[in-house]
Amino acid sequence: MSTQKEQLISGLSDILFDEQRSADERAHAKRALQRLSDEDTLLRLLQRAASSDSAQGILHVLDLLGSRRHLAKLEPFLLGFLYDGAAEVRQAVLRLLAEKGTPRIIPYLDEIINAALKGSSIFDADDIAAASRARQSIAARVTSPN
Repeated sequence: MSTQKEQLISGLSDILFDEQRSADERAHAKRALQRLSDEDTLLRLLQRAASSDSAQGILHVLDLLGSRRHLAKLEPFLLGFLYDGAAEVRQAVLRLLAEKGTPRIIPYLDEIINAALKGSSIFDADDIAAASRARQSIAARVTSPN
């Protein structure tokens, strides 16, 4: 990637994660990143999101991933977000996985369901429902790939 493109992407991601920026500025940055992002860029954005305290920034990155056709290579980097303290982040990841997840994520979904049923974790009834929907969607795609 060219230095100029790296600088542009870095600046746009700074805007995306800056909660002091207006919603409009962040939306413009997100649209620009959507056009510029390849898998390497998305991976860097995921890594930055993982170290961010901004749930809104994380949600923007997850939204960017929603525009991708496949997540297979990026899926392992989404696992940490399944255990995020912010319910809206967990729900967004579960929706994304329901739409684009692969069968290798099913054990993690089962873990969430089991932990929520035991009641000794951050997971709640909404997480059970979302994880169950994701599990069903992935299973349906596997049995009927079209």
